[in-house]
Amino acid sequence: MDYDLLIESMKKMQQEYLMLLKKYESFDVDNVFAIQNECQIFWLRHKREIDFFLNNYPYEFDTCVFIGGMYLNVASKSLYPFLTFGKKHLVDDPVALLSTNGSKKYFAVYLKDAIADDIEIIQNHGDQVLILPLSYLFVDKELCEIGAKNSFWNLFSKEKMDEEKYEEKFRSIDEVIECIGEEKGRCLFLKYEKPTLKERYLEHLDLLGFPILEGKDGVMQFYGLCVGLFFQTVVTMTFCTHYWVFPFIRDHSLFGCYCLLMKNMLMQDMFAKLRASLNKAVVLKLFYALFVYEELENLDAYLKMLKDSDFEATVFNRMQKENIECCESGSFAKVDTILIEEMHKRNIPCVV
Repeated sequence: MDYDLLIESMKKMQQEYLMLLKKYESFDVDNVFAIQNECQIFWLRHKREIDFFLNNYPYEFDTCVFIGGMYLNVASKSLYPFLTFGKKHLVDDPVALLSTNGSKKYFAVYLKDAIADDIEIIQNHGDQVLILPLSYLFVDKELCEIGAKNSFWNLFSKEKMDEEKYEEKFRSIDEVIECIGEEKGRCLFLKYEKPTLKERYLEHLDLLGFPILEGKDGVMQFYGLCVGLFFQTVVTMTFCTHYWVFPFIRDHSLFGCYCLLMKNMLMQDMFAKLRASLNKAVVLKLFYALFVYEELENLDAYLKMLKDSDFEATVFNRMQKENIECCESGSFAKVDTILIEEMHKRNIPCVV
């Protein structure tokens, strides 16, 4: 397979997409859905070519993908951690993926930022990153929704649950949380440091600006938000396991659910090869939490340092020698230790 030819075809596609995006650097709010539709049609025209690329280029978890989030936000320098691990890097096009069920005003703000981010990546970082419509074209949303709901029902280990029984049984959010229990609910809303699931959930509502609903309305609100979180997780897992890539996960809650579901899969021998995906996802997430990347200015110099010092290979070689697997208890602390030591050796800005 001529990999250079594959990459060149994708880069040509990126430049065509850039010309389309530049038409909409400014736009009228009433046109937001039409703009997204035009971008989605662009990707649909290239679906077979992209599918061929995805099935022939990423291999053995050497490719890092940003999927399951929103836009990468290059302005915040988030490319530094994203490019640290993996030989190839893909971004799920944020313009194509968001549902258009919200208000035009909200969607216009999002679309403006997403288009600006895409343009920045293609213009200035096209040698390191490819933007493709990953979840839009290559993930079965209906299947992921089934998986998300089943993941939520599995939190109720004391009894079998489904949507009908859930709505009949619970009269308040307190009853739901009591039935789940703190241990089972530990993976939910991890972006907040509060000790209990209810406290974390209420803080999540506050951050979103959602009202705290009482009674049955509150019960169904909790269901909707949890299933939404699991849906993002299943989308991420589905794509990564199908194409043998590993994810860059910034959100703590999404990361918690991803680790939970991946560890459950690894209990079955048939999924043993996915250890590599989980290990790399965990290492990148822990690195992201340690790395003060805002202090760096020159991305090219940083990437050269990583290559010259074999940072990624060194980290994983040490993990292998010390027999560290990220699906085991206590492994995260051991990975942190390795990362901190190797970061200090290379003067990579670190929080400790």
